[in-house]
Amino acid sequence: MIYNVMIAEDEPAAMRHLKSTIVRWCPDFTVIAEAEDGLDAFEKLKENPVDVLITDIRMPRCDGLELAAKVRERYPEIRTIILSGYQEFEYAREAMKHRVVQYLLKPVNIRKFKDMMDEMKAGLDDSRYLKNYDFYRSYLSEESMPGKKPERLIKVHLSVLRLNGLHHKYHEKTSYSLPHELKDVLVDVLLPEEKQDIYLYNGRDRNEYYLLCEKDKIHYSRFREIVRDFGDSLENCSYYTAIINLGITLQRLPSALNKLFAILRERTILGASKIYYEHCSQVEINAPVAISSVSRSEMEHLLVRNEIEKIGLILEKWLDKCSRRKMPLKQIELEFSQLINHLSVNVPDRNCLLMKSEIMLDDILGDISSYPELLKGFLSVFRLLGSSIDRMPQCIGSEESFNKIISYVRQHLSDDLSVGFICSQFNISHSYLNKLFHKY
Repeated sequence: MIYNVMIAEDEPAAMRHLKSTIVRWCPDFTVIAEAEDGLDAFEKLKENPVDVLITDIRMPRCDGLELAAKVRERYPEIRTIILSGYQEFEYAREAMKHRVVQYLLKPVNIRKFKDMMDEMKAGLDDSRYLKNYDFYRSYLSEESMPGKKPERLIKVHLSVLRLNGLHHKYHEKTSYSLPHELKDVLVDVLLPEEKQDIYLYNGRDRNEYYLLCEKDKIHYSRFREIVRDFGDSLENCSYYTAIINLGITLQRLPSALNKLFAILRERTILGASKIYYEHCSQVEINAPVAISSVSRSEMEHLLVRNEIEKIGLILEKWLDKCSRRKMPLKQIELEFSQLINHLSVNVPDRNCLLMKSEIMLDDILGDISSYPELLKGFLSVFRLLGSSIDRMPQCIGSEESFNKIISYVRQHLSDDLSVGFICSQFNISHSYLNKLFHKY
């Protein structure tokens, strides 16, 4: 970034010396305007976008302090340096009341002047970064003014990176400030020349972040490396999923974010750190690993007996298959939800139970690090279901118990049922089942 300088100096020799010093020793600055006094400088500021004003303290018509006061009032973003002689030292100190960034004694020492300009550049870089940071955030959060357009066509690379699971469907967006430690993590993975070009924002909760840069500043392959290195460097990150959208305009940022959210939910794989490009997101996903009808029936029988640990053994085998097939968390969530929906048929207040189990499942998948942890969460849902299920009456030979058997058979007509399997489900013998049919 090259910053613009104006010099206000009524001595031609001093003007030439300052200009040549800037050209030779200050490559990040360029002199775009010169003025012979304060009034001339103030008029030229109206037509010249200046970042730094260097002014002599003693000039005709309007001296340096008057000029500094006017500039502070009219152009508060401009940084000012006042040059003064030894005899004007105390007078120059008054400049600080006008928030002059620096003042320097004449004759100008080149080393001190260069050091001062280097400090000036660092401050200008920080101010520009913060201004751009708020500018881009306004588009990410849809806070920009209706119809507002940037002064130039800006295209950006954007990534949404999520840690350890899926976004909570039933939680509102959390507002919080990024901790400094997190910003330090990003800085550590950047090259020195990249530190002013990458912007990090908090996402919908504490497990989600947005990274953004202008398309022309950083190549897309390098941007992907930064996203990867940032994710790999995060503490408390078991795995992450990142989706990258390349070269989108600022006006499209809100809709692009929503699309990335959807892809993120489709693509997150438990325990696997992955980065996807938005335009490559349609790559075929492995077919889901379904829970067999036999396993469902077996779990239903175990649930009636409240044998949750044995249900865990069946789920463990299923989750092992999901792990080996790299089944996305969303598909696991869908399959498990269908299982709970199937097993809750005989629950008295079924709708209430399904809502509770859905919320529990949402919490489980919102911060999940491993398959054993996922199994533990699933079993907690089964315990909720087991505490609510309408169990088999104590009197096995009653008409109510017989109706339970009939109801079970009707619900599983599509399954490969046998008389022996039905008997094992209800802990009765083949002959006793015949007696029940003859009796009722």
